[in-house]
Amino acid sequence: MNHQGWLIRWLHLSRWIRILCLVFSCGLLALALWQYGLRPLQRQNDLLVSQHQQLDGHYQKALRVLLRQPSLLSIEADIIRLQQALLADKRQAFSLSALIASTRGQLVAWQPGSDGGELSIRLRWPAVSAVLHYLSQLQPGIALPQFTLRAAENQLYFKLVLVLNHAA
Repeated sequence: MNHQGWLIRWLHLSRWIRILCLVFSCGLLALALWQYGLRPLQRQNDLLVSQHQQLDGHYQKALRVLLRQPSLLSIEADIIRLQQALLADKRQAFSLSALIASTRGQLVAWQPGSDGGELSIRLRWPAVSAVLHYLSQLQPGIALPQFTLRAAENQLYFKLVLVLNHAA
């Protein structure tokens, strides 16, 4: 009977008192939820908002730095221009003595002409690629319209017709 006694007393209370008790209970429940449930979430939200604002400021600063830099296309054009200038500086003029010294060959004949000449040298096989490499590095470029390579004693006989390539 005790268990049902509080229910009977509750039902005998006036309607306004029951409503007032329900409103007060709901208020206490809402206050408890705010204090122990929503308030920590609000603190976490405030912390996340603060971090977001800091990161946003950092990214805005980085964006301003990036926008002040020249475009990628202009940087690439500068790189190509500098590479071409560097290549032009590395090329050298033709020197018969430098060619002979770099290949360790023996000069057989040299007949200079107005736009090149005819060169005959004796050398070992690995020096043939050194001759071609040397000629490829010259400014202006050299064209080889004709060459002859044949064995002579323990060496090779290399005869080249050199023509200055003014378009290079």
